Amino acid sequence: MRLPRFLADRKVLTIAVVAIIVIAALGLGAWSTTRQDDVEEIGFGAIMASSTSVRSDSYDHVVVDTAAPILAAAATPLAVWYDKPSGGFGLLPLLVDGEDAEAHQQARLKDQLDLSSPLRVEGPDHTTATISAALAAFEKAGGAVVVDVGFEGYKASLQASLVASYLDIPVLVRDGPSTTGKIREAVRELGAEFVILAGPFEPSSREVAREIGLPVLYLKGEDLDQAVGMLLVDRFGRTDYGVLTNPSDVAGISCFDFQADGPVEWEERGHFSAVTRVGRLEDLSSGENSQVVNVAIAEGIQRLQIEAKITSMDDPFANIKEDIGIVPIVSLWLEEANGDIVAYGSSIGYRAGEAALDVVTINGTDDLELTISIFYGISGRTNLGTMSNGLGKVGWSRISADWEISFVQTPLGSPMVPQVPGASRMAPYLAAAHGGFLVADSDLAYLNGEWGSSYSTCTGPWYDKDQHDPVNAHVDRNVRALDEAVTGLNLYGPEGGATLYETYTTGPAWLAILGDATAIPQYYYEKEQSWVEDVQFGLGWASDEEYRLNGTLSIGRVLSTTVAGVSSLVARTLFYQEVALSHTETLDFQESNDWGSNYLLLYGEGGGQTGGLFWQRPFADELATLGFNAEQYGDTLENDRQSMMARGAYVRSNYMEIMLHGNWYWYVPEMNGPDEYSTSVKNLDIRDWELGPSFFISAACLMGRIDGVPADQSIALNFMSAGVNAFVGATRSTGSESGTRWMEWSLLYNDTSVGEALRHSFAVRPAVPTVYVRTLFADPAFNPFEPQNGFSDQGRPRIEW
Repeated sequence: MRLPRFLADRKVLTIAVVAIIVIAALGLGAWSTTRQDDVEEIGFGAIMASSTSVRSDSYDHVVVDTAAPILAAAATPLAVWYDKPSGGFGLLPLLVDGEDAEAHQQARLKDQLDLSSPLRVEGPDHTTATISAALAAFEKAGGAVVVDVGFEGYKASLQASLVASYLDIPVLVRDGPSTTGKIREAVRELGAEFVILAGPFEPSSREVAREIGLPVLYLKGEDLDQAVGMLLVDRFGRTDYGVLTNPSDVAGISCFDFQADGPVEWEERGHFSAVTRVGRLEDLSSGENSQVVNVAIAEGIQRLQIEAKITSMDDPFANIKEDIGIVPIVSLWLEEANGDIVAYGSSIGYRAGEAALDVVTINGTDDLELTISIFYGISGRTNLGTMSNGLGKVGWSRISADWEISFVQTPLGSPMVPQVPGASRMAPYLAAAHGGFLVADSDLAYLNGEWGSSYSTCTGPWYDKDQHDPVNAHVDRNVRALDEAVTGLNLYGPEGGATLYETYTTGPAWLAILGDATAIPQYYYEKEQSWVEDVQFGLGWASDEEYRLNGTLSIGRVLSTTVAGVSSLVARTLFYQEVALSHTETLDFQESNDWGSNYLLLYGEGGGQTGGLFWQRPFADELATLGFNAEQYGDTLENDRQSMMARGAYVRSNYMEIMLHGNWYWYVPEMNGPDEYSTSVKNLDIRDWELGPSFFISAACLMGRIDGVPADQSIALNFMSAGVNAFVGATRSTGSESGTRWMEWSLLYNDTSVGEALRHSFAVRPAVPTVYVRTLFADPAFNPFEPQNGFSDQGRPRIEW
């Protein structure tokens, strides 16, 4: 019978758990030990049986700074813990400090949860911060986990903090050899009886153990994975939840930095003065409203950040225009010398009067061309909803403005630049809160040093078809690694009972993908011939489908515009009932303020009327039989953003289903009117919204695209930042097959989670391309409230001890 190394090497007295995993004898005293080189080594089974702590009740949530990812791992056992020997367990919100709009959303969340006593994990260094927090959280700690600072320490800390949560002991971060003495004093003050040294240490783990002077257990690599598996069996007897994350997404934040040299910065300025009439057949314009700027690219790997803004504007009606939603729209179009698109951005997807691009170039040889243009006016249609040839397009623009473009070009040692840096820090908390396991794989991204030396490109697979095969090969590698980790759960289980693999794959099988499309890339399916490639909207069918392991798993990407937003999303999900009830109390509109029973149905013009007539109207009647108040919006002068906002349509709705035209930065309900720009719903609008913890369901094109899109310019992620708990949308264009009814029926009639509902919809209707491109942004275990089903436990583990 083969034991895990960290048990076999210690010759600990054990009893069988499954055929090849053995837990140390649980009733034979506090310790089972050996001694080597004056270091007393202990057995893991004895720790599981006897380790117990005494908690402080002085705080109601935990907060960490965004600049130090490893502190979030250390904060995890302070916010979620399972002390089986004493019968105690607890869960508190863990938040990463937000800035600007996210700080406002977090303040709202704290009010909703009545949070007033934070435990802040902060200090002049990692060691001081984690020691101070541990002393505040524990009156006595049964033991302590210690990790070293640096990237290898950060990787180890993700699994180690999961171990610490399941043992109810703190994590202390060692800032190098000079701080070992501080840790020695801290563990004694905590009353710890042992330490777990997780990951590598300098100069060596044994030297650190000798200096700390307590009984020690060494855990590295797969030892940490095995410890988590054994704890899942001991604490819960099963698991339903896993997290996939990439520790390398902290590149450039704290633990390691790929920047090779200082950035080069420069600016371009200009003035536009033009009047444009948008006509049925052609636009007529006088003056200048666009300009091409040459952009020189240095050799090697460069990150190019471009931001354009209007610095001054002469318009006597500017205030009136702003009041009715007309704002200046700056557009940026970046191309290679041969005309191939590199990136595109607009004020619609960013901020009024501003636009931004963020690209990585690899071994570029030619200069790029940037086109800036400004539109300030109205643009609509008078063609009764048809889209044929754009013959009904009308509009008018007048612009007299100064503009400025700022360029920042930063040389890098690697092309790995995540859109949501450091999201992986939330992985142990997310896994622990659900009683789950963690797959932390630092090789998930294809963007590495080898890629940087093999390609000459200014864009990614979204605009370069030649990259599809190598990217897909890397995703295949990721899927094999994930499958190996899931299959490895077969090694753990109670004697005579189902293994963790069996409980996981026969249950909800939730898998949270915690990372953006850079850190955890999507697969690119080749489009069928009947689907024309529109390069601007992205090549191929970008998909998360492969990570479902042939339909076995219920997946969702846990994402927002920032890592602070991710932490808020996780808190809104775990404490969903409290947030939902609190949000409901803030509503004060003439129409129904019963948030939980409100179901918004929105169809748009230019083709969306068909869905409104043949699906949404009968569905509204069906919803009424289930206790919902269905509100349908679709007619002109009713479905525009301003009218719906005045009625509180979005803020009052628990479920929101839309069928119309859209893409990754806006959607357009009203096309038959003088101005689809001002009446549309855009990122620049959503940033300021305060929505409930709703489920936003989009049958529109492209609203789920995140590949090649900065996180703060994704409409899906902006909705997440604004307060919704789940968003489902397509990464590419879809057609009549994009109906969402099968997913909604699963939620309504089977009371499933959103992850299970999406999985069910693909199983019963695997229509192409929807089955490839429909993407869920949510904790996949999130289960929305329905009047007939009530609230759920949001996938929290069942504790029976």
